[in-house]
Amino acid sequence: MIRNALIAVVVLALVVSALTVLWGWNALWRPLDNREVVFEVPADASGRSVLEGLHDVGLMPSELAGRLYLRFFADDRHLLYGRYRIPARSRPAVVLERILSGSVETMTITIVEGTSAEEVAEVGSSAGLGTVEEWRGLVSDGDLIHDLAPGALTLEGFLFPDTYRFAVGLPAASAVQHMLDRFREVWREEATSSLWRPPLELVTLASLVEAETSVPDERPRIAGVFANRL
Repeated sequence: MIRNALIAVVVLALVVSALTVLWGWNALWRPLDNREVVFEVPADASGRSVLEGLHDVGLMPSELAGRLYLRFFADDRHLLYGRYRIPARSRPAVVLERILSGSVETMTITIVEGTSAEEVAEVGSSAGLGTVEEWRGLVSDGDLIHDLAPGALTLEGFLFPDTYRFAVGLPAASAVQHMLDRFREVWREEATSSLWRPPLELVTLASLVEAETSVPDERPRIAGVFANRL
């Protein structure tokens, strides 16, 4: 009698385990029957609200399964904010991994040499990285580069010309900080060579040279003339 009861318990446990595995597979690993979806995670969103949002757009069949996945497989990672482009037929677990790893949708902007701070503001705002008013407020704040140029009144000359890959919807302040960090990085590399003036004086001189000519081959000669006069 006891033997039969034990066998029944074991069989029941196996059946429950099999059903749980099947439920988990269907909820997390079965490819979704949907089209490409753009999903945005707000900066202050909780894990529960993200799972609810995924469920509402058909990317997470079971919020419970999502919570269990985050509890046992997130490994202290968090759902990261940003805009995500989820391919069609994605698996729910893969969607969660994409958000946990911060694989956000990105875009590229290029700041060419000689671009003024006002023009950078227009480029950044046109790309959707904040409003032009936000950019103008930021580029007029010389305190953001106080560590290198205490006397700077604006960021003119300090928004380093380069090609940047930003997350779609990145705040203007973060984009500006990336450009300033790039300037700092290049300055540290070049400051060990024959640079002979502080950063603010150097970018001011560079601005004067840019105002005189847009021909790269002429710049060294014109810079030499200014240097000799100084």
